[in-house]
Amino acid sequence: MSDKLEMPPVVDCVVELGVVRMRMGVGATARQSYRPRMCLWVDQRTGMILHFELTEPLESYVPLVVNSLGGLAERIGSVPRQVQLRDPQLASELRRILEPIASRSWCVNHSPCSMRPSQA
Repeated sequence: MSDKLEMPPVVDCVVELGVVRMRMGVGATARQSYRPRMCLWVDQRTGMILHFELTEPLESYVPLVVNSLGGLAERIGSVPRQVQLRDPQLASELRRILEPIASRSWCVNHSPCSMRPSQA
């Protein structure tokens, strides 16, 4: 078994990624309540939700997005050719982290897509 991570095959589609705050709070009591965040992957062409994950508020959403990318790849059997998101800091961090395993045909772009950025 190799220690080198390998990128799944790349499929020719563009996916919008967003980490958005849910409107409804969750928790056993009002004092313990928080607003969950959703990591959402949407096919840009069709608007179809491809994958999502929910979490509590975090300092950094990079680990959530990287894990969620694995779930997306498992669900669609590949990774999208391009990922677009509005958060420039998250886009930069993802490019840096995924660069060692990304192929030239795969990219992460900061772009004014339709999803709203995460709200702390």
